[in-house]
Amino acid sequence: MMDVQKAFDTVDRNILLAKLQNLGIRGSMFQWFQSYLCNRQFQVEIKGTIEQMKGLPTCGVLQGSSLSAALFDIYIDDLLVHMEDLAQGYCDDVLLSIAAPNTNSLKTIVENNTNMLAEWYRANRLSLHAGKTELIIFSNNKNNNPFNDFSFEFTSNFKLCC
Repeated sequence: MMDVQKAFDTVDRNILLAKLQNLGIRGSMFQWFQSYLCNRQFQVEIKGTIEQMKGLPTCGVLQGSSLSAALFDIYIDDLLVHMEDLAQGYCDDVLLSIAAPNTNSLKTIVENNTNMLAEWYRANRLSLHAGKTELIIFSNNKNNNPFNDFSFEFTSNFKLCC
């Protein structure tokens, strides 16, 4: 179970725009997304005093709109497609489900996939939230843990949120 650290704040807008183009979004629709994402400014009024216009940070998607969640889904969609049946995602959470016939095979598969995930996160300028990234093993052999030297925290339970 993996959670992206500051997911909505760290989306690289140029990468997102390139992914939108890869999906076939062109012309005026692409220009609309570009306008929505880039060079935005805001102004605050406090007790009748209007502050000077300020620009938003150069990365991230605006929070609080359903469009932002959809844009983040587009941002990570190539990860989920690449991981095929192993990964499921919802916004900034990715669940990787792996089954193996024995603990050695499981460790190899998990290590290979987490290395691939780490590379994807680096290439897309995202990072995992270590405190919310956990590994849970379902096994009938509780004494054989192949992940003693692994960097994820172990948990015996987790909660699903809807």
